[in-house]
Amino acid sequence: MDSVIDKDAVRLQLARLCQSEEFAESSRAIEFLHFIIEDALAGRADRLSQRVIANELYGRGSEFDPSTDPIVRMQASRVRRALEHYYLTAGKQDAIVISLQKGSYAPTIVTNAAEDTGIQRQRLEQPLLLVAPLDCDTAIDPIVHIAEGLASELAVTLDRFRHFRIMLLPEKPESNLSIAENLRRTCQAANCYIINGTVSRRNGSVYIRIRLEDLSSGVMCWSHEGSINITGDKDGFLDGFVKFSASSIAEEQGVVAQQDFSRLEMSLPENANTYEALLHIYYAERSGTLEQYEKAILALRNAIDDSPYDGRLWSGLARICTLNYSLELLPELQVPIEEIVEYAHKGLQLGAADQDAWCILAFVEIIAGNLSAGREAVLTALSKNPDSLFFRDAIGYLMILQGDWEQGAIISRDAVRSNPYVREITYSGLWLEAFHREDFEAAYSWSLRYTNKNIFWAHIMEASALAGMGDIERAKHSVEYLLMTRPDFRSSGHRLIRHFVKFEPLARRIEQSLELSGLSFSD
Repeated sequence: MDSVIDKDAVRLQLARLCQSEEFAESSRAIEFLHFIIEDALAGRADRLSQRVIANELYGRGSEFDPSTDPIVRMQASRVRRALEHYYLTAGKQDAIVISLQKGSYAPTIVTNAAEDTGIQRQRLEQPLLLVAPLDCDTAIDPIVHIAEGLASELAVTLDRFRHFRIMLLPEKPESNLSIAENLRRTCQAANCYIINGTVSRRNGSVYIRIRLEDLSSGVMCWSHEGSINITGDKDGFLDGFVKFSASSIAEEQGVVAQQDFSRLEMSLPENANTYEALLHIYYAERSGTLEQYEKAILALRNAIDDSPYDGRLWSGLARICTLNYSLELLPELQVPIEEIVEYAHKGLQLGAADQDAWCILAFVEIIAGNLSAGREAVLTALSKNPDSLFFRDAIGYLMILQGDWEQGAIISRDAVRSNPYVREITYSGLWLEAFHREDFEAAYSWSLRYTNKNIFWAHIMEASALAGMGDIERAKHSVEYLLMTRPDFRSSGHRLIRHFVKFEPLARRIEQSLELSGLSFSD
């Protein structure tokens, strides 16, 4: 091993390898790779031989005969081929190259000459979530079954979030060194978390508690608990428990994202990787500031330069550019809406054909005024996973925008009830639906839940609802804030409202409410 290579960097690279397509489904290959690399990092690479590996990793003992037991040779060959394939494909730009030469069991670890950006910085890696088996304090069958099934269900549910790598830790690791503990050491320098917990019986009830620990700091950053009568509807309860937990952890504004928002300033948008670029979108939407929107667009465009065939990036670019277009935030970075539609379609064509990508296409088509295409896209998004908790807020909002008022409101209200990190667009959709029904009290109530006051829509919602209620004085104050947030609104307001409100009678009613609140349009 090159003496200048940082050991934590090697362990981070090892974590990447373990999550790659070449290794992710082979626990034996992972164990072998861990074993030889940890020996190399400890300065013991020269002792690695068939006999040492057979004895210490596979427990063969003194009777091991390599001429009749090829286990080490075969595993070394598999690992060698997997490493070669990885570095020819997904890992060709990785900063650290790990290889295994023929006839040797000691890994070669060198820096990649192709990875020379000239910029030294802290990179945010795609989060790795380790899901550990839950501890159980009883042998009673129903409780044991819950403990055994909950971890796997949580891992499957979390795996639907494409921005995360998921590893379900085994109940009984085959090696003498626990895989969980090995991964704890390996991932100290990575963006890595472990989920564990307990299942117990308390006075005739099943009590469940899970927690999320940041392995880089050892800090518990989230926990959730619940209980159900041992004779109750455990399947329904567990389904809700798993969905709530997964959403809390992995949503765009969830626990992990919030942890990474604080680290995002360490990254440079002009040299962002895929995960950083996508994270910039979420942070921009949360902050609502021009600076963050500019960073998000810059990060995505540069990430696409490095990874032009990543559909997630093209869908993300369509999303942020549509927001910039419809909110008219950064004129110098405006892109024609027809071009943005092409971005969204390209994202789908390149493989990002999940609910998120279809929601983005629906949003772009609706903003472009293509309501029929928007409706088709949002229905496709819904069909991808009708029971999904995670995109129901976006789906409900999009249904409302294209005029499916009743169904959109039902889905949006369900999202508000069940999703702990529902996006604020949900409240703007429910405001619009209530305003459409002329239920101004409900519209005002939804407007108060839209807390991002950096976005001028917050003040449109509040002012128009107050005017509808007849509270003109308070509506006038909201208009004052509207003009502070958007000084050009008198001249741009007609156009800005119609970017989102595609039904002319409704758009005009909103304008009339603002006029009652003292706003005069000049365009």
